[in-house]
Amino acid sequence: MPAPDKILFRKGPWVARVRTLSGRLHAVIADGLVGGVVEVRDPWGLGGPGSGTGTEAALPLEHFLEHWRYGVHGVIYPTGPKGRESS
Repeated sequence: MPAPDKILFRKGPWVARVRTLSGRLHAVIADGLVGGVVEVRDPWGLGGPGSGTGTEAALPLEHFLEHWRYGVHGVIYPTGPKGRESS
């Protein structure tokens, strides 16, 4: 079986469910993997829903994988044009 980074980042951005440091689940956009570093966006930002300020972060792949919880209901949902197949 291929390594997770080979599967997760072979296409465009996708929604990842992660466990925060406080133990809650939260969704972020995983934009890509560059040199072992995962680039993510959080549209809610630090102020939460409706704050109007999103945040961006970069973290080592191993840290991302420690917090990643396999997307929503165990499925990875890629972003992109409607009807595009994912695998």
